[in-house]
Amino acid sequence: MSTSLEQLGKRLSANWAHLRKARELAQSKRVELRRVLSSLDTEDTSIVVSGSLARDEFTEGSDVDWTLLIDGQSDPGHYALTKKIGDVVREMSAKPVG
Repeated sequence: MSTSLEQLGKRLSANWAHLRKARELAQSKRVELRRVLSSLDTEDTSIVVSGSLARDEFTEGSDVDWTLLIDGQSDPGHYALTKKIGDVVREMSAKPVG
């Protein structure tokens, strides 16, 4: 199944190499994040990325925008979890979250 962008590119005979590279890098970065953050998963939380990473527009200079969704009551352990996630994401980002 091709994306809308791929379909448009075929119709226009266009080759958007930078867009394709950004999409491939975003997919690769999401896989890497899943692998590294999997040990921080809990039953009542979800780590969600947004911004250029979610839109498949990620570049070497992009930051990693993320949030922790909590299903239910928040507790002090969730704050500690956000700190750990933030540390991991900072190590994997080209620049700090803006």
